Amino acid sequence: MTQKDLDRVKVLNLAIQKRITQAKAGELLGLSREWVNRLCQKIKAKGDQVVIHGLRGRPSNNQLPEALIKKAKKKLEDKYADFGPTLAAEKLLESDGIKLSDETVRHLMIDLELWEAGKRKPVHREWRERKDCVGEMSQMDGSDHDWFEGRRSKCILLATIDDASNRIFLRFAEHEDTRNLMQFSWIYIKKFGKPRAWYVDKDSLYITNRQPSLAEELQGRRYALTQFTRAMEVDLDVKVLNAGSPQAKGRVERLFRTLQDRLIKELRLAGISSIPEANKFLDEIYLPKHNTKFSVPPKSKTDLHRSVGKTKTELDAIFSFQEERVIRNDYTFSWRTRLFQVEKHQPYYLRPSTRVTIEERLNDVVKARYKGKYLKMHEICKEEIRRPLSVPVQKAQQPRSPIPTQNHPWRKSMNYWARRAIVKREMAYA
Repeated sequence: MTQKDLDRVKVLNLAIQKRITQAKAGELLGLSREWVNRLCQKIKAKGDQVVIHGLRGRPSNNQLPEALIKKAKKKLEDKYADFGPTLAAEKLLESDGIKLSDETVRHLMIDLELWEAGKRKPVHREWRERKDCVGEMSQMDGSDHDWFEGRRSKCILLATIDDASNRIFLRFAEHEDTRNLMQFSWIYIKKFGKPRAWYVDKDSLYITNRQPSLAEELQGRRYALTQFTRAMEVDLDVKVLNAGSPQAKGRVERLFRTLQDRLIKELRLAGISSIPEANKFLDEIYLPKHNTKFSVPPKSKTDLHRSVGKTKTELDAIFSFQEERVIRNDYTFSWRTRLFQVEKHQPYYLRPSTRVTIEERLNDVVKARYKGKYLKMHEICKEEIRRPLSVPVQKAQQPRSPIPTQNHPWRKSMNYWARRAIVKREMAYA
């Protein structure tokens, strides 16, 4: 018997001797009065050993077969050594037909030293309630990671997760820059529609320390707009909210922790090692499977995504890099080491020093806009700028000596004394 069993027997014997009531004994042992009565009757009939459970020290009747445990351990060591317990349990069922619970797989992996149970430190966070409707707010971020486990260089995984339903959308890209972010947002908007708000961090892609321009101050803005924020807030009416800490957008942060465990293994099992193949795998296989498993029903069935209401030409202009340039005296302007010539006939009369808006679109096409109209222009090639002159430049002749020769007419026109003075001076400098 353990000490706990001995203490229980002592309390039950007090109840048998009627030194305490059975109700009091149940209160001390945390048992009901009926159960205390049954134990007292058993002790009178069979002795104190009845407090020990009958299956103590015996194997469980529901334990797994030893052969199944050995087979599962071998599979875990050979194929799923770096998998997490949950994903390993799923793959054991899908690929090998071995049905085990997540907790059982976790204990097996701990026994095999493939998994180490971590201790969670309690951190106080203020809970924020989910949004009610799909499309009310989507958290967006990018993760720079070795997603292909050395089969190619590191890349970025851009992700959004709907705050109300946990539905995700993913896309691989080479870098996390404005161009890739615009392309990712464009694909999302064409697929689902415009969300009410993006919830992002304070990266320079979304917020800048630059002072607002005069036009931005007239709009009542206290901060300057980045290219992405301008496209979203000004042109598409999508609010860009900046989180104060990573914990504030914890859903997308936890999503990356899940994807860095599950998605990496899925890409490995599928034999994928390039970004185009990975994006195709996401759309056709992984995203439907992940959203079916991990999404939750929102509180409201209303979808707040809005239709774009723009043509492709208008979207090309919205998702572009826009800055102002000044028309020079020769009616040219420069844009990122490129030179463009503005043609003579335009929708509006132009003069030198006129400020026009330049659009560099995602397909590298450059347009110039003035008062809502696009200007007629063409690019001047660098070879044309550096073209040599049609008339060859003659070499400079050797300078002639400033001293006239002895038979020069100038000397003959002088008298004797003048010629003598010149000769003396020449002899002095010789």
